[in-house]
Amino acid sequence: YSLMIMYNTKANVNENADIHWHYLFADQSKDYMTPLEPSATDEVKVRFRAKAGELTEAKLHYYVNSEKKIVDMNKVSDDFYTEKGYDSTKVEFWEGTIPAGKETKYYHFEAINKRANGTKTAWISAGKGDTGFGISNNEPSYSSFSVVPNYKTSNWSKESIIYQIMVDRFRDGDRGNNKDSKDFSNSGEKPEISTWGSPITNGNETDKIWNNQFFGGDLTGVREALPYLTNTLGVNALYFMPIFQSDSDHKYDNDTYEYVDNNFGGNKGLAELGKALEDKKINYILDGVFNHTSATGSLYKANKDKLYFQGDFKDEAGNSIPHYPWHGFSNFAKLDYSKEATKNYIYKDNNSVAKTFLKAPYFADGWRLDAAEDLNSEPRD
Repeated sequence: YSLMIMYNTKANVNENADIHWHYLFADQSKDYMTPLEPSATDEVKVRFRAKAGELTEAKLHYYVNSEKKIVDMNKVSDDFYTEKGYDSTKVEFWEGTIPAGKETKYYHFEAINKRANGTKTAWISAGKGDTGFGISNNEPSYSSFSVVPNYKTSNWSKESIIYQIMVDRFRDGDRGNNKDSKDFSNSGEKPEISTWGSPITNGNETDKIWNNQFFGGDLTGVREALPYLTNTLGVNALYFMPIFQSDSDHKYDNDTYEYVDNNFGGNKGLAELGKALEDKKINYILDGVFNHTSATGSLYKANKDKLYFQGDFKDEAGNSIPHYPWHGFSNFAKLDYSKEATKNYIYKDNNSVAKTFLKAPYFADGWRLDAAEDLNSEPRD
């Protein structure tokens, strides 16, 4: 493959204590972490990128069992730039080492430019920072990068061409399961039924509701399109946005985790698609919206005390409600992972939601975790 990297070269390095933030970068891809999937006996080399010649020093801050360690970092060797294809006159990489061990470690970087006229410091983490890209003036209190020894991901997930599908908008293979205009939501709202190919209204229409426009796509349509996906596009893995029963078109507020939406073909439709994908050796991932569900759906109504945070909470309009509203949305009831029943239901039990759909007759190959950073035992976002 080819790699093109563009840099702003207007700002020259001088004796001023400057740090040009747009050069600073780190993630956990192969240029910034080695090895990518360490064992407990592997030391891990981590790196960040900066403007060439600008920094005078850098430090790696990492935590083991809540104990903080600080390591001096060094510039990488010239061989790194040659091997990776970077221009060392434009950028430089700093490297630090995290010792081997079975414990999970968390880390971030401190970039320092100490000059005659003062010192400038910038912090690089996995969070948003001050810029939205992980760079900040102050040391981050969380959202650090993580090293999890012995954690392995499947080879297919790293090597596949993955196609993302929003089922309702992909292909209508069975008009008999399309939503009817009389299928009102749990809140009494009338759905907006649109003909295939018509514009997406996005809430600008008469009812001013942005998430109730349906086109009729279903899992039968996906199954019919497999020759196109595989032969024409070269796809060998699929990622489905949420498919469980829900009033909305996006379905990130599912009523239940046990039943695929009837307008998509139900559990039978997923089983038929799963078998077809299994036969063609195509992997697929489901969207696990395990942080919250609809507050008007069947799961919440039957298990609000058993699985959810309950108390006196405020939604974005300031209204008092008995469930914790994720990001203030009154219809998003947040699950409570301090409760053993919640963990058992979602992923621990053999017949849990997560495990059920990985087995026959569905044969899913994995889950994408929605709002994974918010899954916790406290009522917070």
